[in-house]
Amino acid sequence: MRSPRFRTAHLDGLRWYVAGQPPPAAAVATVRDACLNNGGVWHISGHAVDEAVHERLLTASRHFFDQPAAVKSACAVGDMDRSRGWEMYPQHMRYHEATLAAADNLPPHPEQSAREGILCERFVCGPPSVCSMPTRTLPPHPFYDSEWGRVFYERNAALSAEHGGEARLLQVEMEAAYPELEQVSRACLQTIAAALGAPHTAFDELVTSNSSAHPDAPLRHHSRLQVNNYPSQLQDRRGIGGARYGVPAVPIRASRHFDTSLLTVLARQPATDLDAVAGSSGALEVRLPEGHRRMEGEDAEADGWTCVPARKGELTVFLGNLAALLTGFQVHGTTHRVSNPRGQVADDARRLSIGFNLKPDYSQPAVPPAALRAALGSLPAVVEADVPVIGLVGRVGWQNHEMQTRGISRLQAVSTFKTWKNETVAKLRDGAYGEACVY
Repeated sequence: MRSPRFRTAHLDGLRWYVAGQPPPAAAVATVRDACLNNGGVWHISGHAVDEAVHERLLTASRHFFDQPAAVKSACAVGDMDRSRGWEMYPQHMRYHEATLAAADNLPPHPEQSAREGILCERFVCGPPSVCSMPTRTLPPHPFYDSEWGRVFYERNAALSAEHGGEARLLQVEMEAAYPELEQVSRACLQTIAAALGAPHTAFDELVTSNSSAHPDAPLRHHSRLQVNNYPSQLQDRRGIGGARYGVPAVPIRASRHFDTSLLTVLARQPATDLDAVAGSSGALEVRLPEGHRRMEGEDAEADGWTCVPARKGELTVFLGNLAALLTGFQVHGTTHRVSNPRGQVADDARRLSIGFNLKPDYSQPAVPPAALRAALGSLPAVVEADVPVIGLVGRVGWQNHEMQTRGISRLQAVSTFKTWKNETVAKLRDGAYGEACVY
C-alpha cells in the first residue's frame, strides 16, 4: 500500500492570527483536503512554537521518565480519570508489574523505563491559570470550582521538594509550553472553520472568553498538555507473561482510539523506522477512511492503517471525537494508535511526544456553533432534548455527572455510558425533527 500524502499547512508565523485576520488561503485549502479526504490528519509549519521551549520540555521529560517507576508514582494524581500528573494505562501497569516480578533477571539498558517493562507512560497538566497552585491567576468561580467543574479543571500535581527536582522541573517546563501550544491549537481551529466555508472565528465562542453565560470566567476551554514516553522494548522482556505472570502478551503502545478533544496538536520526534509496515512502525498510525483505502489499493491485511511521518520543525494535527458533533458530521474524528516497534530496532526505539488536546467549553451544547450553522445551511434539525452539553460526551464527564446528580455508583455510570453515547450520537447524526429544534 502506498502511504498517503500528509500535506503541510504553512501558518505564516501566526501573524494573521495575532492580527485577527483570516488564515492564509493555501493553509485553508490544505486543511480542507485533510479533513474531507485524508482522515483528518495534516502537518503544520510556520507555527511560531519556540523550538527552545520544545527542547527544554523534552530534556526535562527524559530526566523525569528515566527514574524508577517507584519514584514517579509519587507524582500520580488519583487514577487515569483525573488526567493529571504521572499516569499509566491499566494494561500497561499489569505488564510493568509482571516485569518487576522477574527483577532479578532484568537486563542492563540505559532507559530505566525499558528495564522495568513500561510500554507507555505520560505526565499531564491542565490550564496553569486555573489548575496550578499556588500560581493560579484566575479567581475562584463555580465554572471551575463546582463539584462537576473540578472534573474538567482538576488541580495539577502539587509537587514539592520531596518529589524531586526532575518532577518539579518537568512541570515548570510544561507550564511554559502550555500557552505556546494553546495559541497554535486555537489558530488551527480557525483554519478548520475557514476550511468548512464558515467565518474563521466560528468556533471561537467555544474556547475563548467571549461567553454570555459566564462572562466572569474568562478561560473557556479545559485543554490538557501531556508528554508521552514510549520506551524501547527489550527483546527478552517482550515475551514475558503467559501463565507464569498472567499477562498473555505485550500490549500495544496505544491501542486504537479517538482523542476526547476537538483537535490534537502533536510535537513528535522523527522516527527511526518509518519504512516499517503499519503495525510495526513503533510510531503514530492512523486508519484512513474507507474511500481513501480503496483509492490507494489497500490489501485486506493492512486494514487501512498507515504511518504518519514526523517531520523536523513541523507539528502534526488531527481531529478528535468532538469534531463530528461540532461540525454537524461534516468531518469525523481520526482513528489512531501507536504501534510497537519491529524486532530489529525494538531495543533502541524510544519515542517522546508532546500532545495538546484542545477541549472546548464543557457547558455548551454539543452542536455546531451558530456561525457554522449559518454558513453550512444544510444541517438536519435536532430536538433540543437530544443535545447533550460537551462535558457529557466524554466518559469521565458523563460518569461524574451521573454519580453526582443521580447518586449511582461509578461502576453503574461507566457501564451505561457507551449505550447512552451511541444512541445520542446516532440521533444527532441522523437528525430528529420536532417542535423544539436547536437548528
